[in-house]
Amino acid sequence: MSRVRAVPLGVLLVIALVPVVAGCDQGTADSREAAQRTTSAQGTPTAPPDRGVRESVPESGGLIPSGALPPVAVEVAPGVQVVTPVRTAAVEATERFAVTLTRWLYGDRRRLEVEPVTPELAREIDRDPPASIPRDQRNTDQGRIRDISLAIQTERSGVVAVTVNDLRTDIHLFAQVELRDGRWVVVRFNDD
Repeated sequence: MSRVRAVPLGVLLVIALVPVVAGCDQGTADSREAAQRTTSAQGTPTAPPDRGVRESVPESGGLIPSGALPPVAVEVAPGVQVVTPVRTAAVEATERFAVTLTRWLYGDRRRLEVEPVTPELAREIDRDPPASIPRDQRNTDQGRIRDISLAIQTERSGVVAVTVNDLRTDIHLFAQVELRDGRWVVVRFNDD
């Protein structure tokens, strides 16, 4: 025979509120992440990133696609010390590069630019695009960023990997990124 045991009202309230409070903790973590990402590589305050709808890139006027980007997976080589503002700037440059490259590959190449890249790489991209996109998919904006990763190899360099899906196939792109004159720029594409 089972016995029903009376449970105090306070215990029931705690049991009911634990999932609600745990859900609030995620907002706190997001707030901490945003607070950490509010300083540029030069140490000047910047607006926290918006993982939601993207609009435009003010520095160049290039467009950012709507929708959420996947988070940048960051790995730092053992023994490498990267201060938070420099790491944040590297992540932001990686996101900007992934988005502008995808827009350029699948958009109007005459009016869009890939950034942040060196002037030499910009000319190379115009001459010899890093990926062959079929003509019927150009100017369609079908490219979607599936994955973005950044492997920081030294305090001043790393490798960016971007996977773009275009409803037919995945395209994997790899590039070398360096910290030059206080800003992270892509300097060349790597072979697969």
